[in-house]
Amino acid sequence: VNEKNKLEEKLDIFKRHINSLISEKSELNEQLNKVNIQVEDSKRQLTENITEINTLKMMLKDVDLSKDSIYNLLKIKKGFEIPVFAILKEVLDAEINSSKKRWINISHNKLITVDNALSNYIVSPKILIPFLSQVSLVNNTKEGFYKQKDLKTGQFIVSINGVIWRWDGFVNEKKEGKEKWMIHKSRLADLDKIFHKTQDNVKLNMKNKDHFSSKIMNLEKKEFDVKLKIESLYNQINDISSQINEIKEK
Repeated sequence: VNEKNKLEEKLDIFKRHINSLISEKSELNEQLNKVNIQVEDSKRQLTENITEINTLKMMLKDVDLSKDSIYNLLKIKKGFEIPVFAILKEVLDAEINSSKKRWINISHNKLITVDNALSNYIVSPKILIPFLSQVSLVNNTKEGFYKQKDLKTGQFIVSINGVIWRWDGFVNEKKEGKEKWMIHKSRLADLDKIFHKTQDNVKLNMKNKDHFSSKIMNLEKKEFDVKLKIESLYNQINDISSQINEIKEK
């Protein structure tokens, strides 16, 4: 009888243990399900990034510009791509000093920078700064027409949507359909960063998935081993119970 009681106590311990394992496994499965969703989301985002990158590259493939062209040397603040393109579109294929279309270093009389100069919104080679310092950025056409009369010789105004006013009275409100080159180029630069970050997220989520899956497998192994011990204990208890009953019958 004492031996049976000890086995039953041991059985209770194993039952509590297996309940604990089942509870822990349930929590891990919940975490694994969340990670699986994160894995699928990050993979979907990565696919979307790749698709957008390829689409933009296709749209820009006909832009026949060398890597040394001004187009590829400009860093424009987000949201200001259209006015920059509008004012520089005729020189985007020029290079600093190594092509037939280029700038040369010359001395300038001291230039007075215009209000809200376009140079504030772009990082460019130094040789462009004298020109960009003479281009004033305005928010709308009404402001552009109002300020045009005050322009000094050589100065320009450009609106946020790409309309140009020149010191000599010239106005260009015509859109050529290529204004989005700069936006596409800026978006590609952003996508490159997003792509690498998303790649890192995919790797991290896959690592977390493997981690939780491994822990669940280990718990299932422990659960299986405990179940075997419980089964063995039940068998031992049944054997002892049978022996007790035989003794009682005698």
